[in-house]
Amino acid sequence: MVLIRPIEASRSIDIGGIPDTRVDNSVGQGLSQIGGALSNHADMQNQMALRRQQMEQQVDDFATNQAFQRWQDDNALDFAKHQEGMAPSGKGFTDNVSGIFTKRSEDFLKSVPDSLKPKFAELVATARNQWIDKGAAAEIDQRNNWYRTSITERQQTLQNQVFNDPAMFDAARQDVHRTIDASGLSLTEKEKLKKQADEMLSLTIGEREIRNAEANPGSAVNAAGRLGVTGVVTTSRGGDAMSLLRKFEGFRETTYWDVNAHRVGYGSDTITTADGRVIRVEKGMKVNRSDAERDLARRTKEFEKAASSKIGAENWNNLPPNVQAALVSVAYNYGSLPGNVVDAARSGDIARIAASVEFRGNDNGGVNRKRRAEEASIIRGSSEITRNAPAFDPASMDPRYANLSLSQRLSLYDQMNAAAQRGQSVIDAQVKAAYESEKSALQLGIQTGEVSSEQQIMQSNMRDSDKATLLSALRTRQGDQFMTAQALSDFQNGALSIDPYSSDGKKKVDAIGGVINQSVAPENRQAVLEQLIAQSGTVPQSTLNQLRAGAESQVPSEVEAALQAASRFSQVNPSALSRRDGGSAVQKKVDDFDYYVNSLNLSPSEAAKRIAEQNDPNKIRERKALEPAAKEFRKQIENTDIGSMFDDSWLPFNDPKVGFTEMQAAGIAADYLAIAEEQFYASGGNPELAKNRANAEMKRLYGATEITGTKTVMKYPPEKFWPAKADENDPYGYVKDQLINDLAAMFPDDQLLNPKKDGEQLRGMVEGREVLIRNESGLDEYRRMTRDQIMNRVVLVSTPETGSEAKSNQLPGYTVLYKDEQGNLQTLYGKQWRPDLSVVSAAAKQQQAKRIETAERNQVSGLGMAEYMNGGDIPMGASSAWDNPEAQQIIPTPSVSNVPSMQSPTIKSDIAEQRSELFQDAKSNGLLNAGGH
Repeated sequence: MVLIRPIEASRSIDIGGIPDTRVDNSVGQGLSQIGGALSNHADMQNQMALRRQQMEQQVDDFATNQAFQRWQDDNALDFAKHQEGMAPSGKGFTDNVSGIFTKRSEDFLKSVPDSLKPKFAELVATARNQWIDKGAAAEIDQRNNWYRTSITERQQTLQNQVFNDPAMFDAARQDVHRTIDASGLSLTEKEKLKKQADEMLSLTIGEREIRNAEANPGSAVNAAGRLGVTGVVTTSRGGDAMSLLRKFEGFRETTYWDVNAHRVGYGSDTITTADGRVIRVEKGMKVNRSDAERDLARRTKEFEKAASSKIGAENWNNLPPNVQAALVSVAYNYGSLPGNVVDAARSGDIARIAASVEFRGNDNGGVNRKRRAEEASIIRGSSEITRNAPAFDPASMDPRYANLSLSQRLSLYDQMNAAAQRGQSVIDAQVKAAYESEKSALQLGIQTGEVSSEQQIMQSNMRDSDKATLLSALRTRQGDQFMTAQALSDFQNGALSIDPYSSDGKKKVDAIGGVINQSVAPENRQAVLEQLIAQSGTVPQSTLNQLRAGAESQVPSEVEAALQAASRFSQVNPSALSRRDGGSAVQKKVDDFDYYVNSLNLSPSEAAKRIAEQNDPNKIRERKALEPAAKEFRKQIENTDIGSMFDDSWLPFNDPKVGFTEMQAAGIAADYLAIAEEQFYASGGNPELAKNRANAEMKRLYGATEITGTKTVMKYPPEKFWPAKADENDPYGYVKDQLINDLAAMFPDDQLLNPKKDGEQLRGMVEGREVLIRNESGLDEYRRMTRDQIMNRVVLVSTPETGSEAKSNQLPGYTVLYKDEQGNLQTLYGKQWRPDLSVVSAAAKQQQAKRIETAERNQVSGLGMAEYMNGGDIPMGASSAWDNPEAQQIIPTPSVSNVPSMQSPTIKSDIAEQRSELFQDAKSNGLLNAGGH
């Protein structure tokens, strides 16, 4: 650069107005600045070149680092790939990894720029060494896992062998130990694996014993000793009763006297030897703790079993373990559980059980009060049982179990016992099944006839009690067969007579019903069953079951068929259905059906449709909703005139009296309300239908009697059951006379019944007036005069026995109350009173003889027919009596056509017209003349 020097002035400035002509340095400065700028530009060019070089190095460094990271990622993938293919033992894996990663390192460094090679050579070497170390670690892990897996597989093989043959236990143990020792595992791990192997082999022995116990329950008998848990055996639910007994009883080595026996050990009067024998304690004996523990374990189980038996196995098993343990302690102390404790334990109420035990604290002067209190506290759960099992003597234990902990041995013990119980249950079930199968075969054989001799039963494997039952069944069956044959013969002859309430009577009807179902065509079965009902008074149970199924169906056609048949049965005998199980339900359906048809004029199909709708289960659930309406309904009928139900006349003010006394009237009213309310529910809340049903039911149970003089409603009125005496103004006069005679004998001081003697004469009372009777021959006439007055004082009471006799077609008796002169009711003691029917039989025979005589006379004269034509009664047997007078006395067996049906009865006016026509015809033909002339 050219340097221009400044011009310096040699003189000073003249300010006197003369111009200064000196030259300044501004041009030089400008040139200098230009030179500096040129110099700075060159520097910048140098700096930019340097910067460009640095950036290129950074790019190379970053790219190489990225390549290094990808190389590491590839290394990881490659390592994992080779690790997957590693040999099970891992052998050679480290060398393989070293060779591979050395080659990969070299290949990678070739791609690194020279300037970066020092840096990345160090990184690659570090990474290579890390992968080789990792390979070595993987090889070691693989090898150790191979050792462990091989040992485990060998151990499992040996366990299977030991399970199949427990005698191989020692050989298997040595084998697995050799395998472990041959491995390259650490000594510490080898010892650990040996211990685990020993434990598993011991458990295998236990598992084999568990299986044996299930297959052969007896093999578990000495399990506690073999497992070394004799001293800590618990109750079936885990309650440690032995710890309680050790605490309360205490251990004594030598004998001592206690209450009633010499005792030793834990308060025991027995010693259990090592070989399982039980011997009685005698004075001077000694035991060690092992002997005492053995005996305590045995007795604990025995007392638990006894307690469980007293309380009931199910109740016992439901008790918590602490309660079981405390109860065993109580039983051990007393010899058995006291009665109050047994009752409390059966209830399962923990508080009650504790209280019952604590209550015994005062026994024997309170000597065991503290023990009872602690047992009660344990039962409540307020106190815990402190375990105090003694140290175990391993000499008595199977050495193969020595490798197991106490808890493991206890677990095996529990499993063995549980398996034994399962096994015993299976055996018991099999034995029971075989037994029951044989028993069932014998029972079936008795029914089918294959078992026909007692010898077949006696030679069986049945218990004596079952043999006795089977023998009884065989004899009954043989008797039933004879009885059935006889009953069937009687039925065919129209002479079947049974008690429809007795089991024998029902059995006969059921047997005949079975024959009918098998032998009679379906279209004829109804008629034959009606004949059976007419003779027996009841229905075969199988027939009733079919009727009930149909009556309770929701299919109208099934309901109609069942109820039409049942209705016809009910017409034959109104009580036939209700005398069998389930018959009352069918009878109610029949009542509804008849009510719909006869009272509401519905067709049978329409009535059946209504009942089928009522059979819907949803209707049953509506009962609850009907309760308010039922209460209102009951209020509405509370004042129902019950007497009017039993007045069949059209005359006013003719209703019978309800009950003989106010109490009877209240009882009858209560019966009616109860029946009506139930029928209200049954009718789905229909009050009219409910009343109809209630009235029908009342008429079945009650009726009006006039025997006592006043028409009175009572249950089972005697007129329904006692026969009337024919051709008498008072058909039941004979009843009154017999009853008055019995009352006179019972109450001799009653002047109305027994006139007082006055010399030869008697003084009686007739309607409050004293009358004189000449002598005793006039007593009968006197009593006829006072009959109504006496009977007005009589009250007839139907009893449960009355109902039973009426239902079983027997002549029912009644309790008789008689109101004396003071107005007090006296009882005719000693019997249910009923009349002597011999007078009725005699009168019937006389009437029969008279009818025969009349028929014979009519045969000659024809007057009987003439009387009929004039409106009299038709002569009995008029169509044939003229040829055979005796024939009119034979009443033919009712045929099917004679069974009451639902058809309308003949109208009386029609009969009058027929009589008039016959009379005119007979008169025209001269039949009204005597002798037919």
